[in-house]
Amino acid sequence: MPTAMMQILMALPVFALVLVRISGLVMTAPLMGTVVSPMRFRAAFAMAMAAVVFPTVVGQAPSGLTLPDVLQGVFGELIIGATIGIALSM
Repeated sequence: MPTAMMQILMALPVFALVLVRISGLVMTAPLMGTVVSPMRFRAAFAMAMAAVVFPTVVGQAPSGLTLPDVLQGVFGELIIGATIGIALSM
C-alpha cells in the first residue's frame, strides 16, 4: 500500500473524533440545532468545520489508536460537544 494511503488510514480515527465532537456541538447549538436548519446543512457544516479543525489536531493525537480507544473517545467527544452546545444556548 502506498505511504500516502497509509497516512490517510492512520489519521481517519482522529478525524472521526473531531467530527463527532463538532457534530455534538452542531446538534445542540442554539442556531444550528433548531428544526429550522435542515439536517443536510447541519451535517455538511459539521464536516466542513471538522475539515478545518483537523489539521491543527492531527499532530497532537496519540499514534496507534485501537478500536476500544476510538469507541471510548467517540462517546466522550460526543458528550463534550453536546455540553458545549448546551452551554452556548444558556
